[in-house]
This record gives sequence, structure tokens and C-alpha cells, in this order.
Amino acid sequence: MGASRNPIRVAAAALSGRIFAGRATKDGMGFKEPRYDVTSDALKAVMDHIGLNRQADIVSDGKVVCTIKIIATTPSDKEGGK
Repeated sequence: MGASRNPIRVAAAALSGRIFAGRATKDGMGFKEPRYDVTSDALKAVMDHIGLNRQADIVSDGKVVCTIKIIATTPSDKEGGK
């Protein structure tokens, strides 16, 4: 497969805070229609990637800029069960 000239992008909307996926406009400042609200899917993917009761550092320019921590909300998840 070759590189796409207009790949799918993912970004958070400034006003709503929702996460959208779609193809960027020519100026790169927005999305062409259709755009899709993928907020729950994106956050679930991050949770699955990091894992329950674990954390991951976000690094930019060689420096940790924040830490994402996934905390289980049910007793069985807190104990590592399912």
C-alpha cells in the first residue's frame, strides 16, 4: 500500500473537547465532512493500550509532559480479575 495523500487524522475539538476522526481540510485546520466522533473509542483504546491499574508517561522533546493513569472502578478490576 502506498502512502495516502489525505490520511485520516484524529484531533480534539477545542469547544466540545470531543475527539474526532476524519480527513483534514486543505489548510489542515479542520475536518472535511464526514467527520466522526470517536471519543469513547479513542479513550477505550488508550485504556487497553496502557492497561488497568497502570500508568504511562507522555514524552515530548525528551521530557515527560504528563502521566496518564488508568484506575479500575470496580472491585474485581482493582484486584486484577475480570
